[in-house]
Amino acid sequence: MISYAIADAAVQAPPQLLARVQQLNDLGADFIQLRAKELDTPAFLALAEGCRKRVDGNGTKFVVNSRADIAMAVDADGVHLPADGMPAYAVRALRPGLQIGRSCHSAGDVKRAAGEGCDYVLIGPLFSPRSKIGGPPLEENEIRACARVPIPLFALGGMERSRLRSLAALPIDGIAAVTLFMADEPIAEIMEEVRAL
Repeated sequence: MISYAIADAAVQAPPQLLARVQQLNDLGADFIQLRAKELDTPAFLALAEGCRKRVDGNGTKFVVNSRADIAMAVDADGVHLPADGMPAYAVRALRPGLQIGRSCHSAGDVKRAAGEGCDYVLIGPLFSPRSKIGGPPLEENEIRACARVPIPLFALGGMERSRLRSLAALPIDGIAAVTLFMADEPIAEIMEEVRAL
């Protein structure tokens, strides 16, 4: 499965966050998203520049959460939009090559994201999140309804190593997580297990 790591500045200080971003890049993570909602623009930009230097074009895509302006300033590969964020087509008009994702919480959200031209969606929470307080976990029938929409679907929320094998039976394309990828160890083994699903 595709690995989608979320580096959250609210969870880790910049030195630890940047060190793990480098490690994930070296291990061949598919996506690394920087989420830094609590930072002011100069601090967010500086951290995004640090991440961009560490995601060096070996196939890992660097994505900025919410801020299309920062994504373009650091030449990120993509921007990830919140469920109620700017329409994907409007962001794509600013920079046509930018890969665009969106957070979704229902099959209806996924249909809207696909209809406006998103490249992928994060759907969740699948389980109760470990890094923040989230909504109730999605029912399996809702996940299957989401998967009927023709767009890559990455599951998010409460991902733990002990749950990875159970995810192989779900109609998802990848796994997105904060704690699983940014804090759990041994990260090399976790990455191998995700890749093998």
